[in-house]
Amino acid sequence: MNKLYNKNREHAVVGLINIFVPGNALSIFMCGGKFMSPTIEEQIGRLKDTIAEMEAQRDALGDAVVDKAVEPLQQKLAELYNLLETSHLAPPEIPTQQRKLLTILFMDTVGSTSIIQHMDPEDVSEAFDRNLKRLAQPVYEHGGHVTSYMGDGFMAIFGAPTAHEDDPEQAVRAGLAVIERAGDIADQLEKEWDIHDFKVRVGVNTGLVILGGETEGADTTKGPAVHLAARLQSAAPPGGLLISHDTYRHIRGVFNVAAWEPIRVKGFDEPVQVYHILSAKPRAFRSYTRGVEGVETRMVGRYDELKYLQDAMLSAIEDSEGQVVTIIGEAGVGKSRLLYEFQNWLELLPPPAVHFYEGKAHVEAQGMPLAMLRDLFEFRFQLQENDTQEVARQKVEAGFREVFSSSDEGQMRAHILGQWLGFDFSTSPHLKGVLSEAEQLRNRGIMYLGEYFKGLCAQTPLVVFLEDIHWADDSSLDAINWLAERFTDKPLLFVCAARRSLLERRPYWGEGLDYHHRINLEALSKRESHQLVGEILKLAEQVPPQLFDLVVEGAEGNPFYVEELVKMLVEDGVVVKGEQIWKVLPERLAEISVPPTLTGVLQARLESLPVDEQKVLQQASVVGRLFWDQVVAYIQASEGGAPQAVPDILGSLRGREMVYRREGSAFLDAREYLFKHDILREVTYESVLKRLRRKYHGLVADWLITQVSGRMGEYSGLIAGHLLQAGMKELAGTYYLQAGQAALESYANAEALGYFHQTLEQPLEDRHKAACLAGLGEAQYRQGSSHEAVETLRQSIECYLVLGDSDRTASLYARLAYVHWNKDCQAAWEACQEGLLRLEGAPESPGMARLLAETGRATFFINKPADEVITLCQQAIEMADLQCEKEARADASITIAIATPDLDKRIHLLKEAAEFSEANRLWAQARRAHANLADNLYQSEIIYQHQMHAVDISIHVGNIEWLFWDLKNLAGILTSRGQLKNIEGTLRDILRSSTAPQSRIDKFLIEVNSLLLSPRGEWSQALDYQRYSQQEARKTANYNQIAGRNIGLEHICCSLKIFMGMDYLSEAETALQENIRINSADIESSLRLVENLALQQRFAEAHELLDEVIKNLDQPVSRDIEGTRLVVEAQLANEEGRWEEAVSKRLARIKICQADGNRFAWAWNLIPLGDSLVGRDMPGDRERGEQAYGQALEMFTEMGATGYMEVLKERLHGVQPGTST
Repeated sequence: MNKLYNKNREHAVVGLINIFVPGNALSIFMCGGKFMSPTIEEQIGRLKDTIAEMEAQRDALGDAVVDKAVEPLQQKLAELYNLLETSHLAPPEIPTQQRKLLTILFMDTVGSTSIIQHMDPEDVSEAFDRNLKRLAQPVYEHGGHVTSYMGDGFMAIFGAPTAHEDDPEQAVRAGLAVIERAGDIADQLEKEWDIHDFKVRVGVNTGLVILGGETEGADTTKGPAVHLAARLQSAAPPGGLLISHDTYRHIRGVFNVAAWEPIRVKGFDEPVQVYHILSAKPRAFRSYTRGVEGVETRMVGRYDELKYLQDAMLSAIEDSEGQVVTIIGEAGVGKSRLLYEFQNWLELLPPPAVHFYEGKAHVEAQGMPLAMLRDLFEFRFQLQENDTQEVARQKVEAGFREVFSSSDEGQMRAHILGQWLGFDFSTSPHLKGVLSEAEQLRNRGIMYLGEYFKGLCAQTPLVVFLEDIHWADDSSLDAINWLAERFTDKPLLFVCAARRSLLERRPYWGEGLDYHHRINLEALSKRESHQLVGEILKLAEQVPPQLFDLVVEGAEGNPFYVEELVKMLVEDGVVVKGEQIWKVLPERLAEISVPPTLTGVLQARLESLPVDEQKVLQQASVVGRLFWDQVVAYIQASEGGAPQAVPDILGSLRGREMVYRREGSAFLDAREYLFKHDILREVTYESVLKRLRRKYHGLVADWLITQVSGRMGEYSGLIAGHLLQAGMKELAGTYYLQAGQAALESYANAEALGYFHQTLEQPLEDRHKAACLAGLGEAQYRQGSSHEAVETLRQSIECYLVLGDSDRTASLYARLAYVHWNKDCQAAWEACQEGLLRLEGAPESPGMARLLAETGRATFFINKPADEVITLCQQAIEMADLQCEKEARADASITIAIATPDLDKRIHLLKEAAEFSEANRLWAQARRAHANLADNLYQSEIIYQHQMHAVDISIHVGNIEWLFWDLKNLAGILTSRGQLKNIEGTLRDILRSSTAPQSRIDKFLIEVNSLLLSPRGEWSQALDYQRYSQQEARKTANYNQIAGRNIGLEHICCSLKIFMGMDYLSEAETALQENIRINSADIESSLRLVENLALQQRFAEAHELLDEVIKNLDQPVSRDIEGTRLVVEAQLANEEGRWEEAVSKRLARIKICQADGNRFAWAWNLIPLGDSLVGRDMPGDRERGEQAYGQALEMFTEMGATGYMEVLKERLHGVQPGTST
């Protein structure tokens, strides 16, 4: 097997030689459409690359195979050099002698002399020589090459013969890989040779060197930079890697580092700052080197602001004080520089390591839902826009797995959060029942977002950088506010940067919040501006005062203006750069006309560019501040330009510091670039002729469509914007419509409104207009504009009627009814009736099933006969079953249940509906079923369980409105259980785990406290609140709500009469008469009216009404009606002095309360029981009355019902011996 394997490897190597050896048939390439033979220089370059690739394969192929492969390549290389000599040419990639910026790596074995001093020389060679080559392999794998082996170490260089932007990074990565490989070799040496403590140390430096020479080899490298790299290696700890500051500034943000004390190095006047590389970061967070013309500059001013950021971060780390700091300043004033310095400070903090997240808003994506948040996760999870949906899903799921784990529950969280953020998980089984509920998707998405960041904060402190948030979409800003509000006790710092225009959109951004702070960056002072100019020109021998004055006066304290003005002076020859020393030519300074504005300076720089560079920059500006080389090349190709020249031209623009190249790219095989500043991009864009703009925007749209075809929902708004700018309005309208619908699906309603309005401004097909109006109406309703939503939905209905789409028309009528239902049940019923009339004879469809179900519900809530309600709902169920419309079926089933008079059957139907809904993940319907079960059952514990089930569903789906409604009901249940003292704390704890904003929570708890006024015995205040609540209910035309408020008012009025002697009984009588008139809760209301009349001493009317009610009661009598009847008959008997009956009825009612676990009603009925006993005044009655009062006082004291406590104390005082009653 091994022989066959080795033979196969040799065959593979022969194949590689045949492909790569120059002179082979494949060693030709195409140029201008013709096949061309490579030059000698090109053959040498390719051959050296091949040798390097072979050296990197030693671990996989073995030394024997690689040596055999490399030998003929080396021979061929020697022949080519001889050929060059005979043609009197020098090797092109290495001139006779040249100055070159390289990164140098030194590696040496720690204590090798002591390790090998007792070993045989032949054993030393066998043990170490081969391993030295293995240690060198990572150098080749990372694009460098070894220039010399020295004893037990080597020297390697990165950047020759060809330089790459990431040479310093690759050198450091190679160094870490060398150290890791040394660990493997150490294990092997210990096992095979009994050699212990084998370790290496590595040093890396970046700097100018002299490469080659007349009497030197091509790779000979000389200069102080080489000496420093060697010194760093000797100073590194065993198994460690040290780098210089010149290397560090190229790799900031990519590695975990620790700053060491500066070291003394021979030949250097000052101590040298060095850094210990700890590890590579899993995600690079690269900061662009700040400076001008390659000269790194120190920050001028802003020290107080930097200290503020540092203190905020230390508070987050040490005290777990989550904060938001927003840096506000005009363009170019130095926001990015401040962030850069803060990031550098963070980079060198001692453990614990700080997690970095970075997001950026772009003007092109301002209307795209969650665009800034998505940018943050795309950067973190290394997503690319042209990733397929499957690849994107895999990356997102893997990224969230860091916190959520790979369990089914964790996967569910990742999929729902990913879907909400805009990554397509629509095929996931976890999205069943969620996709159709946009609000549920939003609420659960943001809830899981909070869990994700909470999990991260549990691991390590976290800082989130968000730049240019003045362009951020509303959904992202809302999410950041939501997170910040909930993470005030976590080690999390948000650092935001924005122009002042943010405060025009969000004038109260962070205002009045203890955890949100604002840094206002003002212009630099003249003194600071003067310092900045001196810092930029620190390499100049002498800077004339007039240059300082020219720049300082022109810039007016704007650092970006200062930098651009100096660059203009360099390009105009006023400042002449040298490698070490710069010169200023005062005679040229007088000839320069300095533009009076920053825009003018940038325009001057733009106009001075070579034509090809200016063209590329203009084409890039059409894409946006963020752009890709491939789209620029696409535009170039469409104009007959030179797409192959785009990378070199962008390289030149980078050299002029007009654009940056980003670490990663959103598109595979495309390099991503960024204009240095928004203003530069804006000025460049304005310089593009309008006819060319239109053409370029169309080309950008074409390119984006081909690149993101699998993820169109995320980018349709961006594409639409380019199409509109290209003058392709109808197509733009189609993409705007897609963007609006995608926004609705994410519950990004503000963004959806914007997209739908933009859609309507374009020429549309009728079907697109109908869909747009439907979406716009939905967005308006979600944003609280119900009146506008009704009008828009009606317009959409008319469009669909014209199109003959009865299914969609029916669905919209059902939605229209729902919009009405929350405010006006009568209007909801009328909308349903209108829909059924206009669609009479329409075929069965899912929409018709929904309309019938909604009609049944509306009919129930305006108190139509139960038979009518049930008939409509049964029709809905039959149609829903045929059309597989499960939501309509579940809704109709619940409505049938609550309309069913028989209690046992009602409960049975509700349980069936709950089971069906849960099995099909119809959470809205499941929650509705459990809430109604809680409303129809009697055992306190069972009621509590069903209500908590409804609460749990509301939390699970993140629906705040449901949750508030359910918690109100829970407050009533807790009251009946006698847990008054615990209600606010219980509700607050539940709400803390919800997505509700603190402001809504506070408002809700105030409302709950108002509801608890009556149970606490604060009846006067309770009456005021109940009157207000009663008026609000009347506005909705929801008869059930009106009836409930009226009965509540009557209970308060009776309590005031019984306990305080205050008479509001006529007001309560009017409220009860209203219930009877609207036929809502009429039996209970009639019984309550008997009690009211009794308290008014209108006994004849009371008896007449009681007899009529009893006569008409359905049998069997429901438990709640039976309880109310006992209370009413007891009170009537008490008022008439029929003490025996009064006592008997009260005791019967108390017994029911005890069985049901209703402690509040039990305690309440003890008071009138005591009154009846004291009133009867038979032997022992006063004692029994005192006992009833005492028991009630004990129970109400436990509840904290202060008003009842005072009443009972007075009654107890009244029955004491020697007192009269």
